[in-house]
Amino acid sequence: MFLAILAASGCQGTGPVGTPIERTEPEKTASQQMEEQASSLRERKLIGAFGGQLIFRNLKLTIPSRAISADAYVQVQMATDAPEGFVRESAYLLTPNDLVLAKPALLAIHYFDDDLAADESEDDITIVQEISGQWMPLAAVSLDTYNNVASTRITKFATYALQVIPHEAPFINEPPVARLTYDLVTAEEAAAKEKAAEEGAAQQVPPAAAEPLAGEARQEALAGAPKTEAPATETPAEAPGAEAQPEPVHSPPEDAGSAQSSEKQSPTRGEGEVSAGAGEATGTEGQASGKTEETGVEPEVPPERLVEPPAAEPGKRGFLVEQEPTPEKPPPEPGYTVEYSAEESTDEDGKIAGYFWDLDADGVIDEVSSQPQVTQHYDTYGSVLTVLRVEDDQQPVGSDIAFAAVELPKGAADPVMPLAVHAMVFPAQQRVDGKVVVGASVTGGAPPYSFAWELPEGQTSDEQAVLLRFDSPGKRTLKLTLRDAEGVEVHRQVAAEILPASRMAEGRIRLRLKPMSVSLARPGDASFSVEVRNGQPPYRLEIDTGVGEPITAEQTDFSVRFENAGYYILTVLLTDVQGRSDKAFVPVSVGADEEEALAGVQPALGRPSFIPEFARDGLEVVFKPREVPRGASVSWDFGDGTQSRVGSPKKRYARPGVYRVRMTVSDGFRTYERERTVPVGGGELMASIDLPATLLGIAPFTLKPRAIVNGGVFPLFYRWKVSDLFGEGERPRFILDQPGEYQLQLTVSDGKGTSFDTDPVKVRVFRAPPAYRYPIAFVQRDEKANMLQIKLTEFDGSARTAFPPFVANPQEVELSPGGRMLAVSSAGGFHLYQLGNGTEVFSFAPSHGRVASLQLATSPEVFAFNLETDLGTRGYLYQKESGIVPVGGDGERVLDITPDGKAILTLDREGLARLFRLDPFTGSVGKPMQMMKGVVEGKLLGDASSAVLLGSDNQVYSVAVSTGERAQLTADSSRKFNLRVSLSGSVVAYNLEGGEIVVAQDLSSTGGAPSFPLNISRLNGFTPSGWRLSPDGKLLVGYGSFEGSEGLFLVDLSHDLTKATAQELAPHFLAESTPQFAVGASLKPFDQLLAPVEEGTTEPSATE
Repeated sequence: MFLAILAASGCQGTGPVGTPIERTEPEKTASQQMEEQASSLRERKLIGAFGGQLIFRNLKLTIPSRAISADAYVQVQMATDAPEGFVRESAYLLTPNDLVLAKPALLAIHYFDDDLAADESEDDITIVQEISGQWMPLAAVSLDTYNNVASTRITKFATYALQVIPHEAPFINEPPVARLTYDLVTAEEAAAKEKAAEEGAAQQVPPAAAEPLAGEARQEALAGAPKTEAPATETPAEAPGAEAQPEPVHSPPEDAGSAQSSEKQSPTRGEGEVSAGAGEATGTEGQASGKTEETGVEPEVPPERLVEPPAAEPGKRGFLVEQEPTPEKPPPEPGYTVEYSAEESTDEDGKIAGYFWDLDADGVIDEVSSQPQVTQHYDTYGSVLTVLRVEDDQQPVGSDIAFAAVELPKGAADPVMPLAVHAMVFPAQQRVDGKVVVGASVTGGAPPYSFAWELPEGQTSDEQAVLLRFDSPGKRTLKLTLRDAEGVEVHRQVAAEILPASRMAEGRIRLRLKPMSVSLARPGDASFSVEVRNGQPPYRLEIDTGVGEPITAEQTDFSVRFENAGYYILTVLLTDVQGRSDKAFVPVSVGADEEEALAGVQPALGRPSFIPEFARDGLEVVFKPREVPRGASVSWDFGDGTQSRVGSPKKRYARPGVYRVRMTVSDGFRTYERERTVPVGGGELMASIDLPATLLGIAPFTLKPRAIVNGGVFPLFYRWKVSDLFGEGERPRFILDQPGEYQLQLTVSDGKGTSFDTDPVKVRVFRAPPAYRYPIAFVQRDEKANMLQIKLTEFDGSARTAFPPFVANPQEVELSPGGRMLAVSSAGGFHLYQLGNGTEVFSFAPSHGRVASLQLATSPEVFAFNLETDLGTRGYLYQKESGIVPVGGDGERVLDITPDGKAILTLDREGLARLFRLDPFTGSVGKPMQMMKGVVEGKLLGDASSAVLLGSDNQVYSVAVSTGERAQLTADSSRKFNLRVSLSGSVVAYNLEGGEIVVAQDLSSTGGAPSFPLNISRLNGFTPSGWRLSPDGKLLVGYGSFEGSEGLFLVDLSHDLTKATAQELAPHFLAESTPQFAVGASLKPFDQLLAPVEEGTTEPSATE
């Protein structure tokens, strides 16, 4: 199935326009009532050149600066004529229909999980547009399944809606066939075409305008101009060491059993044919890219285009607004325009859903379209290479690639440009028998150019680009020697990695760009991060703000500088190593009026750090802090017994040595610490490894050390060694895939031959925990090591393993509902780890007080906690986009959070329970809903449909969130505490005053008392001092004594409590433990957990 946004063009709005007006009259006329009813179904706003944003119900429309040249009223209203099958209340009409946008606007529509049926998946999405009664899918769709937001860029106003469209995948997907052609258009031809179109003349360009070049030179330069395909050629594989001779063929056949084949395409009219399985892609590993990786974008705004805006209204600020100049007739843009077409691409068992274009042969997808045409302008001469990748609409995805080499003739009057060569392999990672494009794009210099490729197994080629295929895995190196007409020679080298089919990723990749929206009070920098699902690194990103040229980057964390006030749409197009691409969008407002500013939040601040800068003599060091919160205090421990409270101190050491310098930052709420090794010398070569003396990790452990060097003579040489692995460079990378103890060593040499051996770093790698179905974490005392250690086990006692002692003497542990995250509390704060690989994803150390309780969601990107200080208890919410923010008022604490992190239950000082929801667009906390007064404890159901609350009257209630309807679940007046509820709400448990546990099972969703609340402590004789209920309510884990044993015990609650016997509910000993433990679950039905456990049932020692 597909979750789709549908766009219907040409729809006209009806009814009066305007915004709701607050009336003070006690009675309203019928016309006034109709006006208010109509106004509640629409929103209207005046937007001009500055740009703006319109939010209505679950739709958000962002119009960037300079998208509209003159002020215009933009309106969105509920569409009353939406056909059946649409998601409820998701159809909107955007008007005026004739509004022309100079830049695309960003449309985002939020949906809810319950809008989808149980058998529908939100991963299969498309955006379609109605054209002449037909719905045509669009390719550039971004879906954030975590926040339930679908977004796309639009250039016209129409009717949009969300729809679920079922889709049945074929048993075997025949991949599409990509074919690429092009037309070369000079600047004069383009101007003539435009003039002919304006005058309404015939579509043919006048002959006089079609001949900007004269005579034979023109004919040679544009050889092959008629739009017909040139036959492709193929080079059959020869024996190893033999040279492959290309021979022309009309249709490249499949090369069965060949070790390698190369297929040639015409350099002036490209056509490619590739047989690609599901998931075939393109990539750029090892290429010589001509783009420069940057981390900032500076909008290109000439001073003469900044004009004073109209006078601001009283109480509002004015801004400099960028306005487009309107010259009478701009001169024709120099260079060439190439019109590429993939219209002849086909798919036998479906249709082509997306066209992915690399227009400059750098391995980065530059354009994603649902239409088979794209136009690219080149302002220089040369021989450029364009690669096309097509994807079909089936699952698994079928794909194919093609390329075209285009000659851009050098005119007699054109200046000589520097010779630039971009060599690439597309994709850089491919499956066995898949095909890759190896080629180069050349501009400048003295044409014509000669190409000499050295291919694997002794083959060669003199073509600009060839298609290769390999029948065995391995890494292949391809070398190019290029010469221009003046003999200038350039060498390039690229690499392709051929993988077995089993190691190739299948399906489409998905991006999540964070934060979801950004609002800057003034021009400046904004930080972003990209999360990739189902992608294969390394990645290449194209980042576009809509102003100036896009930039490319390789890191998924980056910053962008916005120089001018206004609204922007940040677009990120990511390509993985297999050539698969996806787009994501973020609206950005900069220095906007307070009423028009986005409701979003600033990106969360990273962890503070510092950089040591050494003086010439090596003994004096200046410490420069980075990412320190404004107004925070900074203190330093220089490792020699001296301290400082200066923000950026200058320290002169008495003697050379390696010192561990610690910076402590406190903003009054949170404390950060950063420690680095700093080598101090008297001008001689000194070095250190910027890691702790002992490092812990889980196999396979990725070790990324960094060398810090002081003194010496350049160049510097680095030699790293860990076990039998060696590395070079300042920042190498090692993967330790086996548990054990390692020692990391570094020797640094300089240009004088001086060497320095650093102190080694001990690395302890632990065995990776198995994929637990029902994990239980507990703290156990290690008598031999005289320390507390965290152990993990399956619910049946199998697969027991030790978690690395990242935190000394842990006090409490907590598992996320899905059992994938582990939180460890210590010294008043906590650390949050991924259970499978031990990666720390968050840590928090309060400046004052201690964390009293922690409420985890399934994702590490959102959780809640309570902080106890001398002033009382206060609840806080953490989101990765916004950082830590308080929830509710003073003294209001968090009781529970749903597994998806989208709803929070709180309790204020007066005993009022309230529910907060998170805004899906901004991540901010919405307005509270009052649930019930006189509450002591409470829990939310997993879907936030209702809350189970324990009142001060010692009764348990179920309160529906949507209606506020309340049902009493208990009837006795016994004192109750420690309320526990399963995520489904079918199991409720609590303690009685004497510590006995009562469990109520199979509660009705409509309320009412349970049929059989059972005091299981009386039945089985077990009264634990501490206990937990599993998320599904099927297990009770308690700490206490039973039949002479002390530790953790399990009680199976999967039985029907109305018929359960004392033997069925008897506690089973699990492990020796302290009272600190936690229970997680895979959130699968309990009966599915009875399958065999994966291997790894032994309990390793602390060093494993």
